[in-house]
Amino acid sequence: MLDILAIKADVYQLERQGKRLPVYRHLREVWQKEPPSEGLTVLALQQMVDYVKYVDDLTVLGEPWEAENEYDLYQDFLLDVISWGLQKYRAKKRFLWQICYYVNAWATFYYIFGREITQENVEQWKKTLFEEAKERYPDSMLFEFIPHAAQLDYVWFYRLTDEQRLQIRLEVGEWNLQKNNMDQAVQSYFDDAMTWYRDNGRKLLEAKKTRRIIEGGHPMSKQTPKQQSLCNNKFDGLMNAAPHKRYKSFAVTVADWESVWLDCDPNQPLPDEGVISVWPEEMFAAAVCTDKPFFKMDVHDFCDLLEAHPDATIRVFPNGKNWTDMAAEDLLEDVLEELDRVE
Repeated sequence: MLDILAIKADVYQLERQGKRLPVYRHLREVWQKEPPSEGLTVLALQQMVDYVKYVDDLTVLGEPWEAENEYDLYQDFLLDVISWGLQKYRAKKRFLWQICYYVNAWATFYYIFGREITQENVEQWKKTLFEEAKERYPDSMLFEFIPHAAQLDYVWFYRLTDEQRLQIRLEVGEWNLQKNNMDQAVQSYFDDAMTWYRDNGRKLLEAKKTRRIIEGGHPMSKQTPKQQSLCNNKFDGLMNAAPHKRYKSFAVTVADWESVWLDCDPNQPLPDEGVISVWPEEMFAAAVCTDKPFFKMDVHDFCDLLEAHPDATIRVFPNGKNWTDMAAEDLLEDVLEELDRVE
């Protein structure tokens, strides 16, 4: 059996070259040497999802690929890996957790669609896999972790007991994560949720107590289960999307819905310099503005505000980790273009 630690060490060295194709070729080579282990299956699954998503983003940005067929190389390998994993390691904790992570946020990771998992059956896969995880690993905290992290459920993380936090760290520790990018991404995923999410949960509860944010600010709570599921997917997909994709979504959505959500009071004087954060919908503003109020504004009034403060910096659709900063006059041009399209 090939040593997964040695494979990850090789991947780490290849990653330092700053190229994707050498990593792909190495994983393809070791994949074909003998029946892939669970560790190699998970690594290849993560790496190909990451690469195909990255190349897809390059396409949107109009930047070059490393090869003309780069997207297809990663996508084909990814589907091979998913097929093998579901056949051989569906009951194994590490693979099961990783595939649950992807199907839970399928609006972002739709690259997994193709063979066994499709857009038509992904919700059933999601339901089935999480049920299997609960049955096979009833004492694990890691599967419960996924939907709470995806929905930025800060309060859930704040209310975790010390024993539960320790259990999560011990379970993750069993995976023996290494220095390669994918292992580090998993480690950061848990570390961020256990610290940053927890702190935001505390702030959110304090803010609610003093009524400094809108009560019931998450509109998903008022929907039917089916509507809530669709809204969850939309929320997860956009909050995890690349900044440039969120920027485009902002311009299109505010034009369609004719409203904008801001982190400052539009009825108060705004400085010519400074940063104003904006979101296209209330649920996104509520997820980020955990320690301060946020406000709704008509999109046409918002355009007037941008025109009055052309030098202001507008932070478009921040998710707490990344965003797009635009000059007010540049954002105004894009919003007006979308309004012209709608009207």
